[in-house]
Amino acid sequence: MTPLDKKAQDLWDDYTQYKQKMFDITDTQTAPWHIINADKKSTARLRAINHLLERIPYNSSIEK
Repeated sequence: MTPLDKKAQDLWDDYTQYKQKMFDITDTQTAPWHIINADKKSTARLRAINHLLERIPYNSSIEK
């Protein structure tokens, strides 16, 4: 762990407080925040893609 990493760990609670304040102020009905757990990158990416695709209206009955 570098000195910078140590400093970041010491400030974790402050970062968390400001992050929550940012979410509270910028999370709106028009542009809501959607927090995706990112403990595993591949799972987080799939969840993000799934979230976006669920919001795109489309007709699943494609006429040929």
